[in-house]
Amino acid sequence: MANVLTAAFVGGELDPRLTGRVDLDFYGYGCETLRNMVAEPLGGAARRPGTKYIATGKTAADSVLLVPFQFSTVQAYVIEAGDEYFRFYRNQGQIESSGSPYEISAPYAVEDLFDSEGAPLLRHVQSADTMYLFHPDYAPRQLTRTGHTSWTLALFDLRGPWLDQNTTATTLTPSGTSGSVTITASATAGINDGAGFTADDIDRQITIKHSSTWGVAKITAVGSTTSVTAAVQENFGATTASAEWRLGVYSTGNGWPPAGSFHDGRLWLAGPAAYPQRVDGSKSGDFPNFDQGTGLDNEAIARTLDSDQVNAALWLVSARDLLVGTYGAEWLVSASTSNAVITPENAKAQRQSTEGSAAISPLAVDNAVVFVHRLKKTLHELAYVFESDAYRAPELSIRARHLVRPKIAALTYQQQPFRVVWTALADGGLAGLTYLRAQSVLAWHSHRLGGNGKVKSAAVISGDGYDELWLSVERTIDGSTVNYVEVMQAPLEDDQAQETAFYLDAGLSYDGAQSETLTPGSGATTAGTTGVTFTAGGSVFSSGDVGRFIDYRIPAQPDAIPPVTAVNARAEITGYSSGTVVTCTIVSAFPSTSAIAAGAWRLTATTISGLGHLEGETVKVLVDGGVHPEQTVDSGEIELDYAGGLVHVGLGYEHVLQPTKIQQGDGRGASTGRRQRYEAVALLVHRSGGSAVGRPGIAGDPLKYKTLGQYDTAVPLATEQVATPFRGEWVEGASLIVRGDDPLPFNVLGIAIQEATEGR
Repeated sequence: MANVLTAAFVGGELDPRLTGRVDLDFYGYGCETLRNMVAEPLGGAARRPGTKYIATGKTAADSVLLVPFQFSTVQAYVIEAGDEYFRFYRNQGQIESSGSPYEISAPYAVEDLFDSEGAPLLRHVQSADTMYLFHPDYAPRQLTRTGHTSWTLALFDLRGPWLDQNTTATTLTPSGTSGSVTITASATAGINDGAGFTADDIDRQITIKHSSTWGVAKITAVGSTTSVTAAVQENFGATTASAEWRLGVYSTGNGWPPAGSFHDGRLWLAGPAAYPQRVDGSKSGDFPNFDQGTGLDNEAIARTLDSDQVNAALWLVSARDLLVGTYGAEWLVSASTSNAVITPENAKAQRQSTEGSAAISPLAVDNAVVFVHRLKKTLHELAYVFESDAYRAPELSIRARHLVRPKIAALTYQQQPFRVVWTALADGGLAGLTYLRAQSVLAWHSHRLGGNGKVKSAAVISGDGYDELWLSVERTIDGSTVNYVEVMQAPLEDDQAQETAFYLDAGLSYDGAQSETLTPGSGATTAGTTGVTFTAGGSVFSSGDVGRFIDYRIPAQPDAIPPVTAVNARAEITGYSSGTVVTCTIVSAFPSTSAIAAGAWRLTATTISGLGHLEGETVKVLVDGGVHPEQTVDSGEIELDYAGGLVHVGLGYEHVLQPTKIQQGDGRGASTGRRQRYEAVALLVHRSGGSAVGRPGIAGDPLKYKTLGQYDTAVPLATEQVATPFRGEWVEGASLIVRGDDPLPFNVLGIAIQEATEGR
């Protein structure tokens, strides 16, 4: 017989094909299943927080793309990109103007926001209040913010980049020096490999030199193979024929840069479809200017990734160096000498790894770049290795390939509170990787949203005390497909009241907290006293409040200085005098007749409305920190069995933790091939609600904590070691599962198992 303690779960959920690999260091800290629980950096596993419903997409049936806009740590927005519009969010709410969602027009059709496997096609890079947007089929745009309801989306007018200067005898002649002009070619040689102008040249730039002046125009119409109409952007120096000209790289036919990044004071762009291996850097400090000029150090840079295969540049990211991901390899663009700034003269491109990348924006995390493999079925880390003076790309998903097998569609990183790389999957699932390079923590966990919600997009912005994970979620509600914008809430901290715990999905809250002070009258300190006057500092009451309760709750804080004693006072309103005065019967005594601060007391409710987004759904309910019986939303409302001052309502989800099997056996050898039995189980939990412990496929026994509560009073969250009966049987490969769906936190720090193995 052996007593085995699993003291951490930083191995995360492991691929079933690792079942026999007890030789691996992380096996004993891993799980067969870790669903809707996050492997925490400190070692425990915690039920993930729930998601708050924020809004429905403008066109409910259409998927929306979420784009983070982070101006500063205190000014952060999420953009809802839909069918030719943008809407905006901040402070976990939708920005409105004149009572309606604030929006601006955008050129992107809904079918162009994602590829066929759900990966976003619209990319972005940001500099202060301006965001640059890139799409392979749309000319670049710049989005500028000057206020919460003042956003401007406009074309990002570039100067260049250019193809090589004409070397043929063909001349170009503009009909004027400004405005709309006709440009006539003397021949087709040198234009589109001799084909001359075509309809694909729409929106392409032309630059023509007269004397020392390079004029620039953009083609607006094609009249023939030798004639185009163009809008002059920089005046031509003359209207005479010139053989010194260049054509722009980008156009409707050639395509547009699919991605960009800032690095070393330049804006870098990946090449369009017609020039897939090209990488361009802007003039130093002049982001729209991609004119290579005469090759001075501050002028624009153009480089081609020389390879034996034509593999498109799909992403660029600034880390220690400028890194470029292509379908066949990962590249480094740097100066030819160490510690030098990249210039047109010294720029070089070197292949670093041959994994190959997907067209999915990577993440710069902890001095490494996390990127998706070209087949979208594995995740990799591109990190500099000092010993070899090069970058290497080991796989991060090798322990849990089964979780990302549906294909990765997008990545985002939530630094606080969990340090998780979130991967949105093509099938609507969500997988997380707790990722701390310095501590060698690589722990995967899987997540499924309540109500079978499918994640379509994810974005992270700074929030109030934590980094907010925003999700666009496709759901089926009342028989219709809808797309919601939701945001994952913060986990319950040790110094927060139990009633504030938010562990249900697509949820909303009723909070009866009042914004005025409240002074209890004589008799309030004795339970059962009738006719007690309560006076508010401002008008908050109405005649309809008769029958409601006034709640004043303070959680105990024994570690505070000075310690805080718990308060759980309640009064039933029996009479209405005015908007500031009511009379009450004292149900639970108040600590004193001193004024209660604004926001510290609540008016209770039994009817919770505003739930139309969950019409017809069976929902979980948390009332003042206690689990209420499930309800069904009818006409946007539910009716509570008892009143509450702070009520959370939303879709339930189940958390599951199944540790790896114990295979080391006893002194007679490994347990593989021998029958086992788990005879006793104990869990070490921290501020946890309900769960059950059992065997796979069999309903488990609920954990029985030492503290009990009444029907309408919250059972306090438990921090203790709790033993549970375990109906173990003699089987080959004994196992246990911890699972639960109560809308409360559940934090397990360790599991102790008493295991017996039969002899051979």
